[in-house]
Amino acid sequence: MDDEYAPVRARPAAPKPPKKYDPNKLETVVLELEIERDGTVGSVSVREGPTPFADVARASAKEWRFSPATRNGLPIRARVLAKVLFHPPEPIARVRDTNPASEVPASGAASREPSSAPKPPPTVGTLTHR
Repeated sequence: MDDEYAPVRARPAAPKPPKKYDPNKLETVVLELEIERDGTVGSVSVREGPTPFADVARASAKEWRFSPATRNGLPIRARVLAKVLFHPPEPIARVRDTNPASEVPASGAASREPSSAPKPPPTVGTLTHR
C-alpha cells in the first residue's frame, strides 16, 4: 500500500502588501510551488493574480519552508498550489461620547485624530498538490 502525504507549510511567513494598493479591495494570487525533498521551495510561478501583488507573493513564497511530501515514509518532491489573499484593512470602530466633536477609538486610546487601521497579514493556504 502506497502512503502519500502532501507537504505542509512549516514556517508561515505571510507577505507584506505592496506599498501602493487599493486598501478597499481583496486581492488574490495563486502560486504554483515546487517543494523539494528537504522542504524548501525550489521554484515558484504565478498562476493568477495582479502585479504588484503577484510579485510580492512570489518573492515571499521563495522563503517558505514545508515539511516535505512523503511516499512510503520517504520524502519526495511535490507541486502545490498556494492561494495568497491580501485583505483590506479592518475598519476602526468608533464610539461617540456626548460631545459630537470628540471621537475616541473603541480601543479607548486617547487620540482624537483618525488613525489608519493596521493592515492584517495576508492569508496563505495550500489548495492542492500533485
